[in-house]
Amino acid sequence: MGTCQTSKQRIKNNTWTISERLQSQKLDFTCQRLSLYLELVGDTHSLGEYLQERIRTLLQIKQKLYIDASQSQKIKLMQEASEIIEYLYNDKHFSQAFPILRESLLEITQVSICTE
Repeated sequence: MGTCQTSKQRIKNNTWTISERLQSQKLDFTCQRLSLYLELVGDTHSLGEYLQERIRTLLQIKQKLYIDASQSQKIKLMQEASEIIEYLYNDKHFSQAFPILRESLLEITQVSICTE
């Protein structure tokens, strides 16, 4: 079982290997978790404009994941979402506003769609 790629790993290797039998299960699970935590964010007016924009982008990615049928497009969207989540996780203002959610975001990035 693989692990989620860090930003340094993404720079070195921008391709993800997916096991056919697990890909839809892992994507569905990851999307469900992402959706749940985005709902928890809800009120973002206390955050700066840049963080609000990141969260809006994450919400748009979530919508695209459920609309788009292409598996490769879903993988690209999940990679983009992972990068945004990583940014939010490391952002000081977001961490102060949502300390519990910050730890939950780390859990999302640990759910890997990279296998074998």
